[in-house]
This record gives sequence, C-alpha cells and structure tokens, in this order.
Amino acid sequence: MSAHNPSRFIQWIKQAQDKESFSAVACVAITPSFSFDVFRVRSNHAFDDPPTNELVLATHTDGPTTSLTTDFGFGRRTAVSRIGSTSVCPPDQWAHFDGHLSASVETCGIAFPWQSFRDRVEQLVDREVRDFGELHSGFHELPWTIPLHQEILHRCSQPVDQVNGLIIEQLINRMIFGLVRQAGTSFCVPDQKASLSIDRTLHVLSYIEAQLHTTITVEQVSSLVDVSPFYFCRLFKQTMGMSLIQFVKQLRLEKAKQLLSRSSDPISMIAIECGYFDQSHLNRDFKSATGLTPGRFRRDHRTTL
Repeated sequence: MSAHNPSRFIQWIKQAQDKESFSAVACVAITPSFSFDVFRVRSNHAFDDPPTNELVLATHTDGPTTSLTTDFGFGRRTAVSRIGSTSVCPPDQWAHFDGHLSASVETCGIAFPWQSFRDRVEQLVDREVRDFGELHSGFHELPWTIPLHQEILHRCSQPVDQVNGLIIEQLINRMIFGLVRQAGTSFCVPDQKASLSIDRTLHVLSYIEAQLHTTITVEQVSSLVDVSPFYFCRLFKQTMGMSLIQFVKQLRLEKAKQLLSRSSDPISMIAIECGYFDQSHLNRDFKSATGLTPGRFRRDHRTTL
C-alpha cells in the first residue's frame, strides 16, 4: 500500500470546507495501476459532484430521509435519499443535487479513477463498458454498501504500516461486483453462485487477521459462519477468488513484508509473528512468491526506523 495525491473530486470538496464538515479522507493505492480515495462528508445542505475523471460512489449512511432533485446528465429527477441510498456519479459530468436538508446528513463514498475502474469491470464482464446505464439515473437502495464503506474507510484511515492492501482489495472487488450485478441487463454478469454474505465476509476477515500468528484451520473458520468445512471452502473461494490456504499465505507474506521493511526484529521472530513454524518456512514461501530471501528484501526495502 502506498499513498497517492488526492483525486480531483477530493481536491474540489476540500475547497468547500467552509460549507461542509469534511473528515476521514484516506488515500491508498492497491496496485500501481489502481488507486482510489475514500471520503466521509457530513453536510447540512446538498452539494454537487463536479466533472472529474473519477466515478464517485456515495452512500447516505446517517441522517434523516430527504427529498432531492438530481441530474447526473440523464435528465432531472426527484428522488428520496435515506440511509442506504446510493448514487453512482459518472465521470466527466456535473452531478447536481438540489434540496433542503432538515438536519445534517452523512455520506460515505469512494472516488475511483474511471479508466482503472472500467478496466477492472471489463475484466469481470468480458466486454467493453462505457457507463453504468440506469445506475446513473438517481438514488438506488443499496444498503449492503454501508458496511463495506465503513470497513474500507476504517482500514484506509490506519497508519500505513497497519494497512492491509490484500484485504482492502478484496473489499473493493466485492463492492465492484455488487455494482455490476445491480446494473442488471446492462451487462452480461457471470452466473451468481453461492458466496459469503458481506457481514460474514467481514467477520471471517477480522478473525483471520487476529489469528494470523497462530495455526488457522478450515474447521475453525467455518465454525464462525455455521457451515460445514467442505461447504465453507466453496463459499470462500467463490467470494475471495482463492482458497482459504492461499489467502492466509498471502496475508502472512504481506505482513512479513511490512515487518521486514519497518522493524528491526530478527527474521526468526517475524516468521513466528506471521504464523510460520520457523524462519525456514518463511524463507521458502517468501522466495517462492517474490524471488528474494527475506534478508535481501529487507536490505532493498528498509525504511528509516
């Protein structure tokens, strides 16, 4: 994970701080080609999304139900915004919101660079994507976005050495897949197969992170969601795109990279902290994944301690 400059949308909304209560902005980069901004705004009046090269996904997460007039470039519409109401503001167009708020409303959102976002969607649906069709027409009741927004915002607000890029990437993928499914007939969406619910996914991820230094078994994790180990393996792979064993290994390697670059602990101690039996097991997995030994990685990536 690494920081990047705030998007044009974030820069614009910061300039309106005399009108808006603006907090908890986190700038992160999942890969060199895919970065995004997370934001939370509390406001007592409607504000517009200016034309930028970002697709802005914003969800009403707190505050009273409000009637607004919206125009995302597809005509003016009257819409009701309540907790769970989500707007998908297209890139390169003004998105207008007009209306009186009886009390302050909290909005959580993500500003995605459109080109990177579109590339990821096109990989999913295996076709060219120009926009999200009817999703741009107003508010949509997508309450499932709230826990994802809250979890992503919380994780992105952590100190850099505590941010787990792999888990954030999985949460973002879940958000994107949900939007693609919501777009319905606009896309040829892959057949829906059984997967973990968002609440169960967050519960499982929290458990794995907390227990990363110990032995993690399918039996332990499956018991958290009350399904058989065999069925859990199917659910987990469908949800995360990899097996539990592969996911845990990747998390351990990411944690090892963070500790190697930001701590002076002996490599043998880092191995134990990351859940390996000993340093030799860490050496084997680390070199297989990166082509470097942990010692060489530390020398190449050491930060000032």
